Amino acid sequence: MYAYEAFTDIPGYARVVTCDELRGNDDNLNIRRYADNAPPPEPHDVRAHLHGGIPKAEVADKADLFTAHGFTTEAVFINRDDAYYDFAPGVDRATLPALATNHTGVRATTRIARRSGERLPACATAAGKLGQTPVSG
Repeated sequence: MYAYEAFTDIPGYARVVTCDELRGNDDNLNIRRYADNAPPPEPHDVRAHLHGGIPKAEVADKADLFTAHGFTTEAVFINRDDAYYDFAPGVDRATLPALATNHTGVRATTRIARRSGERLPACATAAGKLGQTPVSG
């Protein structure tokens, strides 16, 4: 409602267009044509795809989310080299969601949030899908 009432551009959400621009696009009112709200492309590390490993850059990009949940990556990853992690012994994609959900820091943060009525994003989802950008609706 704000974008409409303020008659202003909001990147990724709304854009004011002229009638001439609309006519130039055959009066196509498809919102994506004018305000692209597509999430940024997911990074694809070809070396990780071919040789395995979790890029440290992707883990670092999620550091704020992990910290917000009290999640420490040491429980999940071990160093492979300067640029990549491996899963710690006993951890794989199948066990990762349960490990994240049952992590001591995550459980403590969840208890605090429940007591205060806050709502937290799912840490298990973030930990299980490194390299994927969450989209809010």
